[in-house]
Amino acid sequence: MPRARGRGASGAALTAALWAVFSSSPASAQQPQTAPSMAGPATVGTSAPAPAVAAQGQGSADVTLPAAAAPAPAPAAVAPAPEDPEAKPAGPTDHEQVVHHWGVGLLSAIELRPLLPGPNYPEQSLVVAMLGARTWLGKRVGFEFGLGFNTVSGKRADDLQGRKDVPEPTNWGFALHLGLPVSLYDDQHYQFMILPELNLGMAVGRTKDDPNALGDQAVRQRAQLLGGGLRAGAEVQFGMIGLPMLALSGTVGLRLNYHQSSVEADQNGVVVTRTRSMFAASTSSFNDPWDLFVSSIAALYYFR
Repeated sequence: MPRARGRGASGAALTAALWAVFSSSPASAQQPQTAPSMAGPATVGTSAPAPAVAAQGQGSADVTLPAAAAPAPAPAAVAPAPEDPEAKPAGPTDHEQVVHHWGVGLLSAIELRPLLPGPNYPEQSLVVAMLGARTWLGKRVGFEFGLGFNTVSGKRADDLQGRKDVPEPTNWGFALHLGLPVSLYDDQHYQFMILPELNLGMAVGRTKDDPNALGDQAVRQRAQLLGGGLRAGAEVQFGMIGLPMLALSGTVGLRLNYHQSSVEADQNGVVVTRTRSMFAASTSSFNDPWDLFVSSIAALYYFR
C-alpha cells in the first residue's frame, strides 16, 4: 500500500508539469482554462487565474491589449472674414431715411432786371430767393417746388429848404421754382445728385410823381423771366451728429434764361414805353460773394 501512494503522487506531479507546459502555448494564453487538480476540490476556485498570470509572465508575443481611443481633434478656429472698407453699413443711409418724407427750406434764387427811368434806361437788379419743399418719391427721384418774393422801396431827401422828399421806385418781385432732383449715388451721410429745374419770375414797379416838378413823372416798370437749367453737386446730411433729417446741398451748373423788361414814362407830355429783351446762358456765376449762398446752396430739414 505505501508503494501505491508513491506512484499516485508521482503521477499527479507529472500530470501537473505537463499541464503547465501545454498551458504556456499561444493558444492556451489566449483561452486560459482551469487545470484539473488532483489535490481535491479546494484548489478548483484558485486555479483559474494562474495560467493567465503565467502566460503574461512568459511575455507571449501574441497577447495584445486593446489600445485606448485617441481623443477627437479640436475643431479649427474659423478666421473672421476680412472687412471690405468700401462696403456700405448694414443700416439705412441718411438719404434712405428721408425717402417719402417732406423737407422744407431754401431751394434757389433768381435775378429779375426791371428797367429804371433815365438816360439809357439802366437795369435794376432784384434777387428773389425761393423757399419751398422737397420730397423723394423713391430712392432716386424726387420733386421740389418753391415760391419767393422781394420788394424794394424808398425815398430820396435833400436838405434844401422848401424841397420835398422824392419817392424812389417801388418794386415787387415774385418767383416760382420747380425741380426734379435725381440721386446718382448715396452713402452713409452724403449723396451725389443732379437737378433739372424750371424758374419763372415777374417784377412790377411804380415810381410816383416828383412833388417838386410839374407834370406827370409817374413811371411803371415790368420784368419777366423764363429760365431753366441743369445743376449737379452733393448733399450732406448730418447723421454723424444725430441729425439725419438736416441736409445741406451745394450745386453748380448751366442756366439758360430769357429776360424781358419794360418801363413807361412821360416824356414831354407823351407816355413812352421802352422794352428790352435778351437771352442769357452761363455757368453758375455770382455778382456778389453772398450770391453763392442764395443761388447754389440749399438747406432743408425733413419731417418724419
